[in-house]
Amino acid sequence: MDLQAQELNENQGRRLYLSVTGGLGFMGPLSDIEDQMKASGLGDTQTGGFFSSGSTEHPNSSKIPIIHLTANYWLKGRQGISLEAGLLDYIEVNGYDDIGIGNYIFLRSAIWSASLNYTFGSQNRKRYLSVGPALLLHHVKDDASGSLTDAQTNWLVGLNTSYTAHLIDRPGWFLALKANGRLAPKSEIGPFVAEHQTGIINPQPENQRSEFAQTKVRITGFSVGLTAGLKLGAKTD
Repeated sequence: MDLQAQELNENQGRRLYLSVTGGLGFMGPLSDIEDQMKASGLGDTQTGGFFSSGSTEHPNSSKIPIIHLTANYWLKGRQGISLEAGLLDYIEVNGYDDIGIGNYIFLRSAIWSASLNYTFGSQNRKRYLSVGPALLLHHVKDDASGSLTDAQTNWLVGLNTSYTAHLIDRPGWFLALKANGRLAPKSEIGPFVAEHQTGIINPQPENQRSEFAQTKVRITGFSVGLTAGLKLGAKTD
């Protein structure tokens, strides 16, 4: 009982938790972008040429881990405020249109978020829930060589929520499992255009044009990751 009382006493005062989270993102715009690639004729199979063999299916995609930072200021007791910011979704989607010598569109999509949240925790602050408004930035760029379309940036207002559970808790630091979710309107992207000319030695060369049509993609999603953090400030008031 004495150890428990000491633990609770150390976690009742005002403190600042600083942490970094790395993990994986789920949902988001990936499936919508892939579907629009196919609908726009950019889902063809590229076969090997003179110096290569085999074939490549399109669209093909990749996703990188997410990372975000959190500053959580605990008021006296179980309540606090937190600021969360970081990269919550990053994907690359490569499309190919088998027309002429072929057109490529290679979209890089990144979702950044910043949110100010109300935090409510357990009595010992080893588990806590944060909820608040979020400002999201959706940045999309066609990174294919010869792209004819500028990068696009959309600002969106949404809702952020996160749940943190400490796996290892020490007086000055902690490791935790964190789940983060976001709700936001869809983001409108496109069109993105790629084109080339065939028969350029002819008086009237043919223009081969491919277009990823304008479409709305899902921003809502969630992530799960591992958090490492520091506890700063006085332990008691």
